[in-house]
Amino acid sequence: MEFNNLADIEVSVIWNAFREAFSQYEVKIQLSLEDFSIMLETMNYSPQHSIGCIDEGVLAGFCLIGMRTINGQSCIYDIATGVIPSWQKRHIGSKLLDQLILNVQSSPIDRFYLEVLEHNIPAQRLYEKKGFKRTRFLRIYKTRNIEPCSITGDFVSNEEGLSSFNTEEFCSYVPTWQNSFDTFETRKDLFLFQYLKIDNQVAGYFIINKVNKRVLQLGVSPDYPSISVVQTLLKRISDLCNGEEFTISNVEANSYMDKLFQELNLDNYINQWEMVRDFPKI
Repeated sequence: MEFNNLADIEVSVIWNAFREAFSQYEVKIQLSLEDFSIMLETMNYSPQHSIGCIDEGVLAGFCLIGMRTINGQSCIYDIATGVIPSWQKRHIGSKLLDQLILNVQSSPIDRFYLEVLEHNIPAQRLYEKKGFKRTRFLRIYKTRNIEPCSITGDFVSNEEGLSSFNTEEFCSYVPTWQNSFDTFETRKDLFLFQYLKIDNQVAGYFIINKVNKRVLQLGVSPDYPSISVVQTLLKRISDLCNGEEFTISNVEANSYMDKLFQELNLDNYINQWEMVRDFPKI
């Protein structure tokens, strides 16, 4: 049993291991090789920082890592960690994490982010044992066929509009790794950015993945703190999705936006914890 980075492992091999490892996951995951490759790209996958467990010539387990600079800090993110069923109950997940932490401790990396499902208590305990702390509770919503409301405004599709207002003022929480602007910037062709203008003022905006119908961000202006604005944004997304179901992932619990989504009776169908470990440099 060997633990090495994934620099020499083809993405197709990792994809096959990923499909096996998540075949019985709480959240149903079905990704084609193309979709899997896109996921890695948008998460800033780094094969040099990722770890794989090779046993008997098989990629038995993996920890896929993304790498970014956030607020001047070198940060990594656990895109996915899994062990294929026939190799489970051999503590491979724990060994992968140990090797990864050992690598990080001797590197310039400052912070390690990951997310773990609310009901996956064994994983939470493992991460806590390895020095991770819960930082915030995240809700995932889904909905479809949003009812219209009385607000009238114009939607503008122009990513240059991102520079015309401070989106940090619009979001009631800091977007997670998956939903950050870094994700949007990697493959702008996959996403649709629109903002709502009322009386020639930006009232709100959203970014949605056009392929998987997942909303990265949705925010409202402090000058328009109205549930009607949120409903108008959601109605626009619903229309763009032709009434099909779409998801809003990683909404920080008890944030302003979270409270509005609950008031609108969106379906909060699953939750997870964001966990973080810092690596102070002496």
